[in-house]
Amino acid sequence: MQQVNYQLIRYKSHCSIYRGFSVHKLPRNATRKITQYRVTLGDDSFGKFDALAEAIRFIDGLFKFKSRLNSR
Repeated sequence: MQQVNYQLIRYKSHCSIYRGFSVHKLPRNATRKITQYRVTLGDDSFGKFDALAEAIRFIDGLFKFKSRLNSR
């Protein structure tokens, strides 16, 4: 199987696009001690992640799961 590398495209200062998903950067502040990332697709939210790499890994995992379902 050929591995494809997808790019994280910066859309705005706090928003990037990865494989059709929006990855919003939530900067740290007084109540949020670390920078977090929220993954959304349209009106659906898939949660917050403590690292950008975790958010990307989650999106890749969704695509792997979808491809397994389609191969049955």
